[in-house]
Amino acid sequence: NGIGGEIFVLDMGKPVKITYLAEQMIRLAGKQPGEDIQIKFTGLRPGEKLFEELFYDSESLLNTEHSKLFKAKYSETHWGDFITRLNLLKETCHNHQNHQIKSLLNTLVPEYKPESTINVF
Repeated sequence: NGIGGEIFVLDMGKPVKITYLAEQMIRLAGKQPGEDIQIKFTGLRPGEKLFEELFYDSESLLNTEHSKLFKAKYSETHWGDFITRLNLLKETCHNHQNHQIKSLLNTLVPEYKPESTINVF
């Protein structure tokens, strides 16, 4: 039972290869993969990942009434501190302080993992 603000995680089973999914979609459209429709591999774009985490290591999952649905238990956010840091980030962006921007993002979102180089401006 959700009361608002919870984060739920669905047990989606085993991972499915994107190639298999694309081929199935093509067949469902009445076409043949590789003949009627080609699958093109373009590589990762900036910000894309090969694997998507459903929850973070710092979170634990709690059982719900449904065996395939879990509730994420996460640490509470102190909104006053968050707003203060967010305003500082806004000011830092306005002043074009790239190194400090990255540092502030890490304090606002501890799970944030930037690329080795990041050019904000």
